[in-house]
Amino acid sequence: MTTEIKRLMKKRDKLHAKKDPTYKKLKHLVQKKLRAAYWLYIEDVITPLDSTDTYKASKRFWSFIKHSRSDITGMPPLKHNGLMVTSAVDKAKLLNDTFYSTFTSAPGNSCLPHHTCSPYPDMPDIHISVEGITRLLQNLKPHKAAGPDGIRPRVLKELAPSIAPILQLIFTTSLYNHAIPDDWKLALITPVYKKGEKDSPKNYRPISLTCVCSKLMEHIITSNMTTHFELQNVLYQLQHGFRRGRSCETQLLELTTTLQANLNARAQTDLVIMDFSKAFDKVCNNKLLAKLDFYGVRSDILHWISCFLDSRQQCVVVDGEQSPYLPVLSGVPQGSVIGPILFLVYINDLPEYVQSNVHLFADDTIMYLAIHSEDQCAQLQSDLDNLQSWENDWLMEFNSDKCEVLRVTRKKSVIHHDYTLHGKVLRSVTSARYLGVQLSHDLKWNSHISNVTAKANRTLGFLKRNLRVKICELKQKAYVSLVRPQLEYCCSVWDPRRGVENNGSYRVEMIQRRAARWTLARFHPLASVTEMLNELGWRSLEERRIDARLVLMYKIVQGLVPVSCSNLLRPALRRSRNTHEHSFLPIVCNTSSHYLSFFPRTINQWNSIPSNIFSNCDTTDTFRQRISQLSHSSNV
Repeated sequence: MTTEIKRLMKKRDKLHAKKDPTYKKLKHLVQKKLRAAYWLYIEDVITPLDSTDTYKASKRFWSFIKHSRSDITGMPPLKHNGLMVTSAVDKAKLLNDTFYSTFTSAPGNSCLPHHTCSPYPDMPDIHISVEGITRLLQNLKPHKAAGPDGIRPRVLKELAPSIAPILQLIFTTSLYNHAIPDDWKLALITPVYKKGEKDSPKNYRPISLTCVCSKLMEHIITSNMTTHFELQNVLYQLQHGFRRGRSCETQLLELTTTLQANLNARAQTDLVIMDFSKAFDKVCNNKLLAKLDFYGVRSDILHWISCFLDSRQQCVVVDGEQSPYLPVLSGVPQGSVIGPILFLVYINDLPEYVQSNVHLFADDTIMYLAIHSEDQCAQLQSDLDNLQSWENDWLMEFNSDKCEVLRVTRKKSVIHHDYTLHGKVLRSVTSARYLGVQLSHDLKWNSHISNVTAKANRTLGFLKRNLRVKICELKQKAYVSLVRPQLEYCCSVWDPRRGVENNGSYRVEMIQRRAARWTLARFHPLASVTEMLNELGWRSLEERRIDARLVLMYKIVQGLVPVSCSNLLRPALRRSRNTHEHSFLPIVCNTSSHYLSFFPRTINQWNSIPSNIFSNCDTTDTFRQRISQLSHSSNV
């Protein structure tokens, strides 16, 4: 509130009292001045005084963005037995009771499914060194929250040289004596909304906040277990969740490559997209320990994990209020370091129960089979029945109400079959969401592009309404962080194809062009958006998608990501002027859709890369930097 604005406000009030006809004009002027002063104040708040403190700069900016969102209003009232629960303590207790009700009662050892003699050797002993613990302490993020013991990461990081020998003694004693401090078995639960009605406690996921020291010990155990599993090829090859070199992108790439090949062969593919019910919370501890023993995790490490899972307690925190602690009867803690690898071990044998193809991303399961006759439909139904046997053996549960069937085909005569699970006919759909990408029955990406552009437009509109600052760098930061990632998530898989997705590339590109106008505040219809993009240094999204596909191709060729493509990437037998020593033979395709899918399309662009790009190119970052300097206009 400046002196000038105060003077104008007094003058406005006097004119209003006199009913002066110039009152409205002055009123609008005061409103304009107030808005301008407010946004100047916001700029001062979210712009750091000390440009060297990047954390404070980022913290101020993102705190403002977070509190501008209308859906960030804390935990809403919850419905229970027809009544609304409003107090924070009652909501925390209700949520904790709901999470407790999902646990599985632990059976005795006699109830464990029979395993044959294990072919896996014992996992090597773990050596815990002071140097290793020091590195872990120095890599802690100091601004993260403390666990139930109240020890903050900042304290551990700043005192790393002094604390490391003490922690080394504690960790070693804990491992070989199979004992864990009581605080390490406590968890503060943060309820995170998933989807559905926000007033239903069942639509929240429990995320555990545990002690920092416990996480360090878990990291040591997890890294050694992961190394053992990778060396012994324990984990299912098509499990892409929580594994190095694998991601949603690699999972979707493998899946869509198979589906495109079936379409190219004029075959129908029936997919069953399956949904677990409270997967992480239903893991039975006794059965998990039996699987770990089968896969070579034995002796002291197995006893430590058993102690870690036994006698755990949790409480829910809502708006600063805590519920009473309740025992944790089953499950692996979501939010812990060791939880993901334990869950992967628990569901690792699921594909062994079926003959159809299975892809896993943590608990996201998709099963499919090429359909040529009713016999394949019967086989897929038999595999669904076998999955029910797997459920019974390992006390897990699929939610049949959320499982869907998607038939990928372009044939006029589609083979229809009603697949059932738990006695219910699964819902058939023409498109389904899997790992954040909308799969359609014809493998066209029009519906996914519509969803992506609509969501990005809403986010851009939110920024336009709530970030009316003049500093161009702040607007650019908001667009690059909030809008563009939505337009580029797994874009190497769904990159719009000319002649297949109608105006798909144009619809995506228009969002960036509108963002450029907003960033530079140039809304005149005759202003050149191309010049704005050049001024901002923004590469077109179409070229960035080509960059992403070529970088993924580089990772595949270098063996950095485990994508099965040995039958697709065949080295070129002869070189020409327009190729290089890393070129591959083009893939023969029967349809334009297959020709424009990832591998056929990217191989053609890969072969046209100048040979000097590969000279002394030893890292992915180097390749990405060189590719980003190329113009792909001739390849688009």
